[in-house]
Amino acid sequence: MGAHVESVTVPPGGTAQIQISLDTTKTIISGEVIMDLDPTVFGEVIAVDVFSATGDQVGAGDIQGRHLDAHFSSQTGGIGRMAGVPILVVSVPVLASATPGKTSPLTFHAGSTSWRDTQHVQYSVVGVPGTLTVGGSLSVQDVVPGGGMLPAGSVVKIDGTGFTDHTTVAVDGVSIASTQFVSPQEIDLTLGAAADLTAKRVYAFWSRIPTIRRRHFSLLSAGVLYIVQRAAR
Repeated sequence: MGAHVESVTVPPGGTAQIQISLDTTKTIISGEVIMDLDPTVFGEVIAVDVFSATGDQVGAGDIQGRHLDAHFSSQTGGIGRMAGVPILVVSVPVLASATPGKTSPLTFHAGSTSWRDTQHVQYSVVGVPGTLTVGGSLSVQDVVPGGGMLPAGSVVKIDGTGFTDHTTVAVDGVSIASTQFVSPQEIDLTLGAAADLTAKRVYAFWSRIPTIRRRHFSLLSAGVLYIVQRAAR
């Protein structure tokens, strides 16, 4: 089974959302992802989230500094079912001291937990690495609230770095009534219509250069991914 890590560009001091996706849709009921990140580029892992089409994802994420071991499952096989949506995302800061232009490979391996689907077919996962490039000045760190059905007029806060009054934010399939620049670390959106933000792509870009975009998936874990935070070895 093919999987890949999306390449991403993040400024020094920004937050990377590392996204792991399957090459084709599947109905995964169990799996494991192990990652070790470059200490010359990254700080300690902040969080890991898994997406399920049915919201029943459960599991455990063992974080030790820049090392992550995430086990996950979905009784209904909802993991991997949504085309264009990653199965797992990892939030991690890029060091403020990271040199612009520096690159770091983003790799993972599947661990010892079997990747199985609803037919109990067991898969061998072949992961294609991505690349993080240190650069630019714009990144998205968080979306609050990160999901659920929200009524028209709701305010959604976008946290990040490098925002200006020329920064535009868009959300897939969501009507935005207005955008308010609050600070270089915050932009507020007012919804023009009721919308469910769960697992939606959020784009931040400069209105003067719309081809340079930073993509972030909004997060709302309807299931539970238990995080075990340990001191780095």
